Amino acid sequence: MKKLVVLFFIGIFFILPLVLAEEQVQNEAQVQTYSGFNRFVDNVKMVFSFGDNKVRLASEIREKEVYSAINNVKTGDEEGVEKNLEGAWKKLQTIQEKVSLDTADEVMESSKEIREDIVVEENLPKGFEVYVLEEEKTGLTAVLTEKTYEYCSELAKEDFALMLKDEECNPKTAPEPLKKDLEKLKDLQERMFVKLMLEIRSCIDDPGTCNCEN
Repeated sequence: MKKLVVLFFIGIFFILPLVLAEEQVQNEAQVQTYSGFNRFVDNVKMVFSFGDNKVRLASEIREKEVYSAINNVKTGDEEGVEKNLEGAWKKLQTIQEKVSLDTADEVMESSKEIREDIVVEENLPKGFEVYVLEEEKTGLTAVLTEKTYEYCSELAKEDFALMLKDEECNPKTAPEPLKKDLEKLKDLQERMFVKLMLEIRSCIDDPGTCNCEN
């Protein structure tokens, strides 16, 4: 029995690396030839993805499209290059529209890596130059998302009423990806205000309970 167990683990030890290597080769092949059925499957996944998951999936698909486009340049498939870049561009639109505070850092890092990978490639058609500009815009959109939230947070600390008057900061009128986080910020400020009012009321009713340091 012990021999069988030992043989079993030895088998796993030798077979598992082969399986992982084969999966890696398959994944690389899929990236190099991303089109047709693979694109269809991913687009179906997009339909059933929402919020941050949709942003992350769009980012993954856009990477496949870009690296497939680079590979198609090397193989001379001009039509494939055009379709890949068009597909990547469409996914960037989704990312720009839905990037949130939780995904902003991921989007910035991913955009930076892709731009760097494109720059080191030689003899790429002009379509890539235009695409890189869209990647830069995507990265800046993520930066703006973070900066907007920081601005609204500071505004809320200084004057909560003023924050609500600002269309960029009011959860009802803010950009869609920030609505959830700004709603949390609004609720926090309201709870802090209620707490302050209760403390003031307590001081009025019983001055001995007041903490003047606060």
